Amino acid sequence: MGIPAHIYAKLFYLPTQKQPQWPVTCQIAAILLTGVFLFGGVKWIERANLVLVPILLIILIFTFGWSLTRPYSEVGIKFLFTPTWESFAQPGLWIAAASQNAFDTGAGLSVLFTYATYMGRSASITKYSLFIPIMNNLVSFAQPGLWIAAASQNAFDTGAGLSVLFTYATYMGRSASITKYSLFIPIMNNLVSLYASIAIFSTVFSTLIGEDGAITRSAILQIMQQSGPGSTGLTFTWIPVLFSNFGTLGRVLCALFFLCLIFAGLSSLLANIQVYILAAKEIGVPHRIAVTSSLLACFAVGLPSAIKLEILENQDNTWGYALIVSGLILTILVVAYNPLRFLRVVINGFGTSDWTVPVVWVAIITVVVPGICILLIVWWIYDYVRDTERWYDVTWTSATSTLIEWLVVLTAIVIINLVVVRVKRDLYVKTKRFGADPYDPETYTKESVVVGGNIWAVGDSNYSVRTL
Repeated sequence: MGIPAHIYAKLFYLPTQKQPQWPVTCQIAAILLTGVFLFGGVKWIERANLVLVPILLIILIFTFGWSLTRPYSEVGIKFLFTPTWESFAQPGLWIAAASQNAFDTGAGLSVLFTYATYMGRSASITKYSLFIPIMNNLVSFAQPGLWIAAASQNAFDTGAGLSVLFTYATYMGRSASITKYSLFIPIMNNLVSLYASIAIFSTVFSTLIGEDGAITRSAILQIMQQSGPGSTGLTFTWIPVLFSNFGTLGRVLCALFFLCLIFAGLSSLLANIQVYILAAKEIGVPHRIAVTSSLLACFAVGLPSAIKLEILENQDNTWGYALIVSGLILTILVVAYNPLRFLRVVINGFGTSDWTVPVVWVAIITVVVPGICILLIVWWIYDYVRDTERWYDVTWTSATSTLIEWLVVLTAIVIINLVVVRVKRDLYVKTKRFGADPYDPETYTKESVVVGGNIWAVGDSNYSVRTL
């Protein structure tokens, strides 16, 4: 069973799935726009997002409210919040949920590591670390019930496990309230996901039941799952269907909605590319070369996915699950540093206006999080081998192909790091000339600022460590 023909005729996205020139053209445009922002200054997109993101939220809230007034919308809402209890015994559900959360919050992506380099001590990172995941999860209810995907999606969206926040943290001063950010960002992300999910499920069920009163819930779910591989069709299919009921106004709102969505996506792309740019600059690569090479690498890696949807589905599956492994590695870094010292020196001792993280965080980061990561991965592999007769076959979405891709990339990363450390023997000595050294808390009181490639010492530690 597929999408009804009269609904399919309203759509632009699904017919263009089979025309690779459109995804490739859009990818090129995204890379070029990202390059413009990176070379010309990120303030351009910051100013655009100051207008577009609130507009996106207003449209989403309007859509959410209007979708509740549609006939049979209550059926979709009831289905959304009615769990299938037997699915809790499926490891893929939990991994999908975890990876979805990781994706949404940026956990494990190193994004926050990168942004932290721009923050001062007054930035409330702890607060943001709490709010971001909560908001993210409220938004992520639009995902139709995959727990493993949910976790990885949350990590991606908030940067958890991606080292994104680690990278940006190197630019942050003591005024940056990291704890506050860590709380606020997830909360907002999840809240938006909740509104979006209710709007989409209300729209899907009201539309399909209105066309065929005898259609079953399982048939509707099957249609939603067949909207596109790799979760590509849910938003791009049903948001236009929802807005089509408004006539001309709906066309304007739909165009504005996706324009805002594009700029929100560009902001995420900027954050992720900045991770690689900063890493390259740390080893001495000039800024322009670092930006250009990162953009070209992004295009080369993304091109196969733009051409073939099966590759996109493979990459979404492989690197969504990989966020669990990435998050595990980041917890190992904390353990190697000393969790109690990390809590005292890096978290509670650095910020000047942030919330204090309780000592229970040590147990969570050293026992709970690593235990969950290991359990999910082992459970997922065991379940796949047990239930799949030819588990060793390499297919687009098999566990075998995922593990092979992980091994190849991990090996490449280790080799590159060993070569860099061998060639740049003074790398760590040079990087300690500026910023706050977590092994030497005395550096918190007098930080260096990098401006235009020059290192400046400042006495006020509320300044950020670096500038763009």
